[in-house]
Amino acid sequence: MPKKNQQIQKSYNSDPIYKLAPGQEEYFQSKAKSVTTMDLNVKLDQNKTYVVKGHGQVSIYENNNYITQDAINNAFNDAMEKNNKSKAYKDIKKIQDGKARRENVMDLEANRGAKYMLDEESVLEFDFGGTGATELQRGRLEMQYADNNAYNLYEELPLKNKEETGRWGKIWRKCLSWIPGIWSTKERNDYVRRYNQAAEHNRAVMKEAYGEAVTLEKKGSRKTFEYIRRKDEINKETNTSKTRYTMAGPNIINGGDYQLDNLEEYALALGSEWLAPKLRAIADDVKDGPVPPGIKKLHVMFQGHSRGGVAASMAAMRLNKWLHDHFEEKIANLVQFDIIQYDPVPGKFSRTGIREVADFSTDKYYNRDGTETRNIDTARYRSLGEQQNSTVIYCLRTFKDHFFTPQRIVGAKRVILTVRDHNTIFSHEKTGKNDDKKMHRSPFIDAVNNHAYRGSGVNEMEEGLFFADANNVLHKVNNMEEYRQMCSTLLTGEAMNHQEKRQDVLDRVALAWFDTHEEKGVGAENSYYKENDLGVHIKKNKEKKGSKE
Repeated sequence: MPKKNQQIQKSYNSDPIYKLAPGQEEYFQSKAKSVTTMDLNVKLDQNKTYVVKGHGQVSIYENNNYITQDAINNAFNDAMEKNNKSKAYKDIKKIQDGKARRENVMDLEANRGAKYMLDEESVLEFDFGGTGATELQRGRLEMQYADNNAYNLYEELPLKNKEETGRWGKIWRKCLSWIPGIWSTKERNDYVRRYNQAAEHNRAVMKEAYGEAVTLEKKGSRKTFEYIRRKDEINKETNTSKTRYTMAGPNIINGGDYQLDNLEEYALALGSEWLAPKLRAIADDVKDGPVPPGIKKLHVMFQGHSRGGVAASMAAMRLNKWLHDHFEEKIANLVQFDIIQYDPVPGKFSRTGIREVADFSTDKYYNRDGTETRNIDTARYRSLGEQQNSTVIYCLRTFKDHFFTPQRIVGAKRVILTVRDHNTIFSHEKTGKNDDKKMHRSPFIDAVNNHAYRGSGVNEMEEGLFFADANNVLHKVNNMEEYRQMCSTLLTGEAMNHQEKRQDVLDRVALAWFDTHEEKGVGAENSYYKENDLGVHIKKNKEKKGSKE
């Protein structure tokens, strides 16, 4: 039920400006895929173990913007020596580099949404594309280019025949093809035929991969968003459902339908509409009493790459504000947020407020500009506190020198620093047999505990700050000194003075992580870094490193 002191209000500052068009919810539910507990168990059993093998992508990341393969090898070999896991690491690397045939099998954690459904807990998922992902060509954020040969995806890539369906192809076809003498009638008709075939193929694959287009209503006006797609699953045996929305990313100037502010609004509208009836039913049963222990949690999962990663943090905190505006805390806290951000970068002119720094660790309220406020009525965001389980994955370096300073995330349960580039942060491999093969992101590999974590399963990793090599093998660091040593080994030569703004963000993310975990016995050696200005210390360390070379 709504908060008692707000029942007389007709609207809230957090109310969404969009809503699903009438009839849309019933339509999506009628299209929901029926799944059973047995089907899900089979799926999970098939994913129980992961076979480490060469996937042919490692060479892409060599000499990755001043981080040489030798520096990567040296850093991780030394780190694994300290963990007495050097042999395990070298074996994995040989296998993934294709220099060994022996297979190493380890436990795999994946698909948290399916596991929640097995526990009779309903799931809502949001996947946000990065800048330029206007055609959803990244495949739930996994595919980088609109080219069938990128990552050898072939028929599984939604966008087909880029030269015929891309922007310039459309302009050429619509604006110039009529001019006499430009094309013969046969050539023009052949081009139109191939274009229409490709467009039809794209629409069919997009519908199969991402579901139906969503129609939203704003002040009586309706609009169907071709690149907001929805798919539903329902398990009638456990009475649970999973709804997944996939959204395109902003354009390069963060404008148009899919700019950051709009993605936040869409997620608020769709998330609140999904949550409201479920929470109201619970509130009506509970009334003024405590929430019974048997009441199941509701899970809202966000994943996003680049600007889509920034949208994930904004949307989660915006939706949490709506929750606590409309429901008592005991009801609002039934919603748990799973967040995975892949190198969240807002862009040069969008890096302000929450987009610049987002703190998940508190229950505080924030204005639109990111400043903390005690005025709940005018606040735009509410932090996530104990309601969140989150991972942020940062690129240690990127090929893009300008405008790529990332969002600083405070309070994430896990921080992973990868040597891969912003546009190649995802690698892929085929799993399954024969015609049943599917593309998946390569998992992060915990060689110490013999575990692999793929997709949403990353949020099942232990909490910590990790470095990941070109094969996604992880090394956990325990304090700022170990963090600094890894950075010093990886960022040799010119890399030490490269992209200082990005490095400053990562340094402060690391320091904040260890600072907040000191009471758990982690990072007790960090007093020097807290007592001295971090930026001054880093500068001195660079000078020291330069003098040795």
